[in-house]
Amino acid sequence: MSITNSSHLTVGHDPITAWQINLSCPGMAHFAATGPFGSCCKDCAFWETLKKRRRCAKFAQLTGKLGPPIRGDIESCRHFKRGDEK
Repeated sequence: MSITNSSHLTVGHDPITAWQINLSCPGMAHFAATGPFGSCCKDCAFWETLKKRRRCAKFAQLTGKLGPPIRGDIESCRHFKRGDEK
């Protein structure tokens, strides 16, 4: 079944939250663009090179699982820590 007109559906999130969700990728500790303005994952103390892949150490702390690699140019999340502020 194909839905061609979904104008009758309610909006799930406000526009800003929907935008942040769309920017995010699996393996991030929280939604993208919720950290300090202009900061990226690669600038965060939690963005680590684990097994030669860039992963979020905060995601691992929160979930107890090693998340998938994430790009460094994604806007940072609310858990952003500059340098060695872990």
